[in-house]
Amino acid sequence: MPTVLVGAARPTARAGLAAVLRATPGMTVVGEAGRAEELLEGAASLGPDVLLLELEHEDEELARAFWQLAESADGSAPVLLCDGGDRWTQAALRAGARGVLPRDATGEEIVAAVIAAAANLLVLHPTVARALLPLEILAASPPTLANDLVEPLTPRELEVLRLLSEGLGNKGISRQLHISEHTVKFHVGAIMAKLGAASRTEAVTQAARRGLILL
Repeated sequence: MPTVLVGAARPTARAGLAAVLRATPGMTVVGEAGRAEELLEGAASLGPDVLLLELEHEDEELARAFWQLAESADGSAPVLLCDGGDRWTQAALRAGARGVLPRDATGEEIVAAVIAAAANLLVLHPTVARALLPLEILAASPPTLANDLVEPLTPRELEVLRLLSEGLGNKGISRQLHISEHTVKFHVGAIMAKLGAASRTEAVTQAARRGLILL
């Protein structure tokens, strides 16, 4: 699971994001930043897999620091939470952001975006995609590569896979599906084998590429 540097001007926002990530088994918050210089220093010294930043309209210095880090391609995948509309979203993507979500995104959406960004995938929340993409593209059916699997995933394996993509561990999945942790481990092993994945993160990545799940 990825390491994350959390940035936000408001202490309550930083604490909330950090709490959501720390509640995800295996995910590590390596630091928090409230100012531009803290963000730059933290990214350089801590080397996080993902840089997660909540940005408000007035946070011009934080925005510039985020653009700088996104453009530097230093190994940290930048994920932005903002309500800045097309202008900020397009600027973030041009700079190299790996994910853009609204500030009211759910904890599950944020965790899924962090995991996907760490796997070098691009994540756009549906509300962000609707603002950027032409209607004809949004209306088209997404391509699927699910049929190239030697053995298809069962309905239960798809349920487990969806919860994996939300960042849940074995215990969380067993509670959600009311099955034992041993059964969860069995399903996770079967999913990884069918997808040819060496890790849970890779399984989620492969599943997203095949259209089995949406991140």
